[in-house]
Amino acid sequence: MHDRLDDCVEKFRLIICINVLEHILDDRLFLDLILRNLLPGGLLIIGVTGREDRWYLEDDLVGHLRRYSKNRLQTLIEEQTNSETEVWSIGYPLMSIGQRVKNILLKKQASQFSALSKEAQTQTSGIRSVPLLPIWSILGYVSNFAVKLLFSPIQRLFYNSNAGIQLVAFA
Repeated sequence: MHDRLDDCVEKFRLIICINVLEHILDDRLFLDLILRNLLPGGLLIIGVTGREDRWYLEDDLVGHLRRYSKNRLQTLIEEQTNSETEVWSIGYPLMSIGQRVKNILLKKQASQFSALSKEAQTQTSGIRSVPLLPIWSILGYVSNFAVKLLFSPIQRLFYNSNAGIQLVAFA
């Protein structure tokens, strides 16, 4: 993947990198390669798994190498960009509860994927089946609706906290 980024000759006003850094061994180098392709004054949006203090079974199964704290993500980006970075903590409280339920459901698949290398886990993370997928899909739809209707105003109260299961940085 680094080879392809290094060969990119185009420059962009906006680069969005969601759920990637936690899979990359050298996140500093990867971020440096991304930034080489960002135009001066451009916007970088990065989303990562948050809460270093919460390592779930899913993290192992999908090949995560790390989770990030707000401070760690902000420092990583600011050291590379020399610009102010805003980091939001998102997914609280609903995603935090959902993650715990998903972790219970994933225990059935743990033995199947735990023997894979981190690279293989990453490559299969978006295509493997989730137990009780129809139910999970319906719950996802309902929770998405609930978040938009009920929890969005509440969640905004936690943007500056460390409570969210995901982090989104803007630089």
